[in-house]
Amino acid sequence: MSKTLYGLLVAIDEYRSPVPLLKGCVNDIDAVRDLLQEVGSGGGFEVNLQVLKDANATRSAIIGGFREHLTKAGPEDVALFYYSGHGSQEDAPPEFWHLEPDRLDETLVCYDSRDEGQWDLADKELAALIAEVARPGPHVLCILDCCHSGSGTRAALEEGIAVRRAPTDRRSRPVGSFLGGALIAASDRRDGSSGAGWSVVPSGKHLLLAACRSSETAKEVMEAGTPHGAFTAALLSVLRQTCGSITYRDLLKRAEAQVRLRVAQQVPQVEASDPSDLQRLFLGGTARQQRANFTLRRDKDLGWVIDAGAVHGIARPAGSETTLLAIFDLRAAPDDWRQINTALATAEVEEVRPEQSRVKLSVHNGELDQNSTYRAVVIATPLPVLGVHLLGVPDALEGVRRALATSGDGGGPSTLVREVADENEAELRLDAADGSFRISRAQSDRPLVAEIVGLGDEAAKASVQRLEHVARWETVARLENTGSRLGSEPIEIVVLQLANETDLVGREADLRHSIRLEYRYADGGWVEPKVRIELRNKGREDVYCALLWLGSDYSVSSGLIQGGTVHIPAGKSAAAYGGMPVSAFVPDEMWHEGKTEVRDVLKLIASTEQFDATLFDQEELDRYVVTRAARGPRSLFRNTIERLAARVHDRSLRIKPGGTEAIPDWATGDLAFVVVRPLEAAPVPPQDQQVSLGADVTLLGHPALKARARLISPTEAGRGLGDLGLPAILRDDPEASQPFLFEISRGTDPGLCGLQLIDIENPEAVTADTPLVVQLQTQLKPGEHVLPFAWDGEFFLPLGVTRPFDAGTEVELRQLPAPLQTASDVERGIVSSVRILFQKILNSKLGTEFDYPHLAAISFDAEGPPRYEATADVVRARVAQANRILC
Repeated sequence: MSKTLYGLLVAIDEYRSPVPLLKGCVNDIDAVRDLLQEVGSGGGFEVNLQVLKDANATRSAIIGGFREHLTKAGPEDVALFYYSGHGSQEDAPPEFWHLEPDRLDETLVCYDSRDEGQWDLADKELAALIAEVARPGPHVLCILDCCHSGSGTRAALEEGIAVRRAPTDRRSRPVGSFLGGALIAASDRRDGSSGAGWSVVPSGKHLLLAACRSSETAKEVMEAGTPHGAFTAALLSVLRQTCGSITYRDLLKRAEAQVRLRVAQQVPQVEASDPSDLQRLFLGGTARQQRANFTLRRDKDLGWVIDAGAVHGIARPAGSETTLLAIFDLRAAPDDWRQINTALATAEVEEVRPEQSRVKLSVHNGELDQNSTYRAVVIATPLPVLGVHLLGVPDALEGVRRALATSGDGGGPSTLVREVADENEAELRLDAADGSFRISRAQSDRPLVAEIVGLGDEAAKASVQRLEHVARWETVARLENTGSRLGSEPIEIVVLQLANETDLVGREADLRHSIRLEYRYADGGWVEPKVRIELRNKGREDVYCALLWLGSDYSVSSGLIQGGTVHIPAGKSAAAYGGMPVSAFVPDEMWHEGKTEVRDVLKLIASTEQFDATLFDQEELDRYVVTRAARGPRSLFRNTIERLAARVHDRSLRIKPGGTEAIPDWATGDLAFVVVRPLEAAPVPPQDQQVSLGADVTLLGHPALKARARLISPTEAGRGLGDLGLPAILRDDPEASQPFLFEISRGTDPGLCGLQLIDIENPEAVTADTPLVVQLQTQLKPGEHVLPFAWDGEFFLPLGVTRPFDAGTEVELRQLPAPLQTASDVERGIVSSVRILFQKILNSKLGTEFDYPHLAAISFDAEGPPRYEATADVVRARVAQANRILC
């Protein structure tokens, strides 16, 4: 019996009010469906999909999809549940309180979930359904592109066009409304929540891929002009490049890097009931047979077509840029595909369809036989021109348009950036306001780089130069070769974290989670982390490898490998930087500005031919130089990779390779990581003194408190909460409550949002009579307040009040919870700490009316509860007639 892939694909964009609408979920599922069907057609097995969209994705239909469709999967089959829509939370019944510290269940929001008498699909119910599907022993995979943190409305500084979370369902749900088996699944949950917050149930063997951490939001983005989930877009990008032959461990690693190219503050998660399954191939190896190169044939209706389309990652033509292919005899050996001058013809993609593309042929000699099939090898791909939406002062924007029209080669239009009228179709946004230009991602208020002061022509030119610099970095970051044979035999990037200066071996980073390289405290100061980086050739071919460091300052450096590339024979390894430790650091100038994190990407390029990797290099943004002048012209390239690298910087170079250029097979890989350098902690000063903590935050002295204080980022604050998100009342409505940042960060830096008190000797010294006072150089608008609060291990506690003062806002902390020691505290040698968070509250929106106390007259009868009469005239008359009054 042949293997079967059973899939239940659920997508909901058109939710019923009041659940917010989404835009990219149906697009996600359509793309996933096309990919799975292509996997089946090339793999010799059956694909049996049930697709539920919008109104068809009811709670009962989804449950039925599990019980009537996915349960057909046997021991040799694969069962896939893919959900793209809103996640949320709901009040947990008391029977689940021992599992949920915040007394909230995580849920998937079905089309009819919020109707009267209907409910979300809770994580315990999902666990029970997975257990039913897993019972016969198939390979079970769940992919959830949603979240249960945040709200359905994009908050300030949040990126993307929408977030995939509906407001918390505050209805009281009886335990009897849960699916049978949910209580059993909950009682069998031995290891608590996953990093994503969803249940991992040992009784139902499966893998779970989730879009983000429990404290983050899953965002929607524009991908090639179409809305998609950022997580789904990243997954599809990796799966297309690797032909689906990739382990779950490596899939998450590369998907995380791809997500970071699209949005900030979203880190995908993977969890497995059996950790060894992380080394299994995607879909249990089902996708291994997908084709790595393409064929050309004559179609009676379309003309010449290749058997590759959008599902394979073939990009649609963009202006003069399109995909080029070299055409060879189908019987030609792979070694014969490596030279342009041996090709029978070249093909230019004119139209991209889901599973095939129409091409225009340029035959070198004679004609091709219309009844024959030919080999088609990709030799060039279109490099994207980033769309930028212009917003702000009209005169200033006209200066930008003039600069865009003349910044290209020979004074022509820019070949890297173009203006886009609709922000939904743009990748970047340029704001001209308040005397400066500011660059951000589209649909985001978070600046990517430092503001360009001024609104004149020189500032406009500088803005366009910065936009082009960012565009080059983005182009390198997104490089991929969808037709590579090497993509199914990846070169593995291994990061070995060194414990100290004498550690020569190191500990391999756990790639189930984001790689965090943290400074450690030693000898009275912070010591930067060091790593060793190895490249392991797991394939059957010798390759030349380059390792590009893509910095958060928009630099690209090939310097990790001497000379740019290293030759690695099949089955062998090579060490970057000559095997020496590599320092990961936050630059001093950034750290002194209060920036505590940098998020960088390692980009691997592996090729069957040697190439010059230094062609990809560029300086950091603030040291920008005009690339054409610095590099000088170059027209001779050894192979198509060198031409591609040169075209990243200079699009005036033609896309079509020269006749003597080699055609190497090449593939890419990505690894993202975070470097964390905590700020120094300052002792709490004595009374009548004060200390600056950075970011215009001042801590006033206290008469008795013994502790040290420093500012922390949202990431550090979130680690103190474990898997908990903020209370629902603080995140369900961004118009009522928003995270408060001490300053607006830029780029990938998350900013500073919290105050950490370290090594507290006497927390009881902080009282209403002797408060700890923090001054912020931020003036709140009318109706705005800042709420300081902390987690004490059981509850979120409000800690004080705020009030305006001359230069900004003063926060008065009137109590402190008992100090805690987290795992990260232990790593840093911190005995105990309190992490204090700050939330901006708009009192005109938050809370409900409270009309107590009031005076009421009470009456009783023989049966039933007492009746209260609060009408003033009636109460007044009853009082006048009464002989006795009991209050």
